Amino acid sequence: MDTNVLYYVSSPDTAPVINSLYLTPTNKIVQYVGKKLRRIQTPEVFYVNINNEIIRIKRNQRKRVIANGNYLIVPHDTLMKSINGVWFTMKEKPLFSRNFKVEPFDLEQDFQFFDACDYVANDGQPTQNRKTGLTVSSVPFTKRSQGILDHTKFLVLTQQSFTVPDADIELFVEATMSYRSTGLTINGELAPGIRKYAAGIQNIKDEPRLSAGTLNLVDLDTGMVFDFVFSDSTIYALYEHLPVTDDTYVFTFAKAVASRPDDLTKPVVLRIGYNKFRNEVTWYIDGNPVYKVQKVGLPLVERDLYVLNGAVYPKREVKIESLAAGFGTFTLLDFFPFDESYEEIGQSFTIGLEKVRPLADLGEPYFQRMPDQLGNPVPQTEFVYEGPPEQDGQGAIITIGEFKVGLSKSPSKCYYLDRCYYPMSELKWKF
Repeated sequence: MDTNVLYYVSSPDTAPVINSLYLTPTNKIVQYVGKKLRRIQTPEVFYVNINNEIIRIKRNQRKRVIANGNYLIVPHDTLMKSINGVWFTMKEKPLFSRNFKVEPFDLEQDFQFFDACDYVANDGQPTQNRKTGLTVSSVPFTKRSQGILDHTKFLVLTQQSFTVPDADIELFVEATMSYRSTGLTINGELAPGIRKYAAGIQNIKDEPRLSAGTLNLVDLDTGMVFDFVFSDSTIYALYEHLPVTDDTYVFTFAKAVASRPDDLTKPVVLRIGYNKFRNEVTWYIDGNPVYKVQKVGLPLVERDLYVLNGAVYPKREVKIESLAAGFGTFTLLDFFPFDESYEEIGQSFTIGLEKVRPLADLGEPYFQRMPDQLGNPVPQTEFVYEGPPEQDGQGAIITIGEFKVGLSKSPSKCYYLDRCYYPMSELKWKF
């Protein structure tokens, strides 16, 4: 081991070597001499050994670093890239990027339709132009299904899943998007096919249930889903655990986080970032964080939410290893406001905008439990439609200009929650 090379202390169990240099979790350079760590003056230029690769670092770039290909990922502050042997600071590291104004929407190489239980979410027509990019027109919706599969009308995800780094940075999806509904109203009044839902609707423009556009960040291995959901006047952050694992219970929450301008064709920049180190997810609009969930995998307790599922929750966090990203058009007819009670009618429940009935009458594919405000268990139920399979005449149109997946540093402040995360310097490390 070269005593003139700085070795990164990669874990609490890393054993030091006599006379070798180390970079501590508090960004101090120390030397292990006589079974003691001694701080030394930082040289103008020094070298770091990461995964047996020797990397040259200037003094003003001194950070605790983790290797990732040709990049140095600095957990708290910086992304750095080597160009001709010189390290440059980067704000982001791109992993996947498509500008649909000039690049094709490729369903063979880049994206794939979401499909499950013989249901394919391809209810939409994609077109492209140089002014707005990709437009997906689901006008009107034509597909229906039982259970939560009915949510997805058109949904594409990236062909590849992206590995989430262990470092204190975010894996994010970002898109420049717009959305508008169709078929909900005629001359300011509810359309004929929508009138049957009138009792459950307070403001048709706020409604994400009858028609919605989405930006999606998904881990199908754990069932965790983080979405942005559009209505005509509101943008929601959606946090969900799908029934794809052995957990008996699942949950879905949707929180209103922003109002939309009157011009529904005006795009907004949406970003969703997951940080594995902190196990938290953050939603951003036009570069500003608008919502955050810590301890991913646990349910939310806020009251002003749309809710689906989950009288009893799996009381454990979920650590995500990889994520796929995508976008689509949805309906969410089985969602209902958190403070709305359910009413038992024989063997049925009237919940949200449609009816559900016991799972025993339905068989597979998915199971759900509907919330009880008092925490009492309720019969297993699955969302089904009463009546013919055709839709009610509504639809959705989304546009996507730019779409990208990448790595970025997480914000250093707490924007929404009461407690902040601990800085790395407060963690207990040993040598």
